[in-house]
Amino acid sequence: MNWSADPAVQQWRADHGDARPYGWSLCQQCGNGYPAFQPSSDLLSFFWNRDRQDAFDSDAQREAAWTGRRAASQRNAARNFGIFAPLHVGAPGRFIDIACGMGETVKYFSDRGWDAVGIDADPALKQFHERIGIRSEISQIEAAIIDGEFDIIHISHAIYFITNPGSFLKRLQSSLRPDGLLCIVISNFLAPEDPSFPGYAHSFLPAAASMRYALASAGYKIVFSQKKSGSIYIAARKGEDQLPQVYPRLIRLGYSTKALRYALIGRPKLLLHRIAKMILSLIGLR
Repeated sequence: MNWSADPAVQQWRADHGDARPYGWSLCQQCGNGYPAFQPSSDLLSFFWNRDRQDAFDSDAQREAAWTGRRAASQRNAARNFGIFAPLHVGAPGRFIDIACGMGETVKYFSDRGWDAVGIDADPALKQFHERIGIRSEISQIEAAIIDGEFDIIHISHAIYFITNPGSFLKRLQSSLRPDGLLCIVISNFLAPEDPSFPGYAHSFLPAAASMRYALASAGYKIVFSQKKSGSIYIAARKGEDQLPQVYPRLIRLGYSTKALRYALIGRPKLLLHRIAKMILSLIGLR
């Protein structure tokens, strides 16, 4: 599989004596992409700490950037609530957002009667959690202690950054109530609008069918799966389920043609979308 080589991470590995050959391959059974080895906690710390260093010329620029990120988080929170909350039967219950980011999904559920809490590994985000008044814990995701059982466990665009995702998915079963929902959102990496490839920070690369396969292998029964707005939304409950049919050769074909499909379809589509948004904004309809 193609993958994205990060020069800074390559240099970090060299400086730390890590000369192991690195690459990605596609599992011929489940269709998930896997790296030659899982990222170490030290490498992940370097990767994320480097990306947290926002190079802004002023406090105003920094605040504007965070305001934009919060607005995007609020839109995602509303969308995720609209998709997953109706799958829950009964009154609002306990909700936990793993890798909660800005915390807006926690707030959205909390404002609608849920007992909601978040976990994130980035201490820089704690200030935003306090601003919006949510309960959160700053902890390494894999080592976080999840207190009690929940009606919804939510992981949005983060499952492929968690080391040993199969083991993590199995561990989450003990934190789900009998009829609880594990709700996962992943990027649709096979969409023509997505030009990205996996890299050092990723633990695996799922497609829709292969993510469902991973969940079934970990002891979950799929109750919902939908592609929308460049993402894939999947909900599952504890229970035995048949392993879904996966076509690794088609998935491989999709990954091998990413660059071509992005150039011919994805980039023009995104450009037209931006132009349409500008026109709507100019005429006051957006």
